[in-house]
Amino acid sequence: MNELIINADDFGLCECVNIGIIDAYKNGALTSATLMMNTAAVMGAVELIKKNHMPVGIHLNLNYGNPLSKLQDCRTLVNIQTGQFYKDAYLLINGIQHKKIKLEEIENEYHNQLALAADYGLKLTHIDSHKHLHHFLPIYKIIEKLAKKFNIKKIRIAAEYGFYQYFNDILEFGDNDYLYQMYIQSCLKNGCYKSDWFDEPYNFFGFFYAGKMTIDKYYKLFEAIKQADKPIEIMCHPAYNCRELAQISSLTYHRENELNTLKSAELKELLRDYKLIDFSGLLKK
Repeated sequence: MNELIINADDFGLCECVNIGIIDAYKNGALTSATLMMNTAAVMGAVELIKKNHMPVGIHLNLNYGNPLSKLQDCRTLVNIQTGQFYKDAYLLINGIQHKKIKLEEIENEYHNQLALAADYGLKLTHIDSHKHLHHFLPIYKIIEKLAKKFNIKKIRIAAEYGFYQYFNDILEFGDNDYLYQMYIQSCLKNGCYKSDWFDEPYNFFGFFYAGKMTIDKYYKLFEAIKQADKPIEIMCHPAYNCRELAQISSLTYHRENELNTLKSAELKELLRDYKLIDFSGLLKK
């Protein structure tokens, strides 16, 4: 019987995201989430996590909002006029490649985010990142180092399951996303993500489907994973649509569609032949 992790990104982004994620966990198929540490609703998310004993990892973030670091410690990571992170992940990667972004500033900011989670008393199950930045090898090496310090053994490797089989189905997506997925696939194939610390990564699905994990995508995935040899993480972004969300994210009603799918009887029926687990390996009750 295949094992599935259904993980919600962006916990803590805003209140309607928090409410949607908890609803999907309590009343739907969601098994875990990853928490953003520098967002306005992070404290509300922490309270919900503790109240509901929800498995949670960290959603490390260099692409939204203000850093936890002092401005003098992250000047290459932010727009100096606004003090906020640049939203374009590929701009940040380009900056690293051209030595305009200081890796020590990234390490310091990620350390601050992990340390805050520890201060809140959270036992993190795994690590992922906003816009999948941790797959870029210079950043991956930083996270591997920090994971040892904070004793976190699991990491998402977002190498899309069935990527090469479904080549024609993803041509609608942006060139940068496609090229970055090719980079991730190549790094995984060539052993670049092998680690003396992290456990072997699970399979993954959802890289190209942020805000689009509706029931048709689950049908497609379940058809593809019949021969999967290890657990599969499905990434999703459930939330209730609200005015605040529309001001900060391009995914609005899309998130509520995902939430409704996670709570649907149709998905519940599809999941009868699967074990739902979190990153600790525990079955969902």
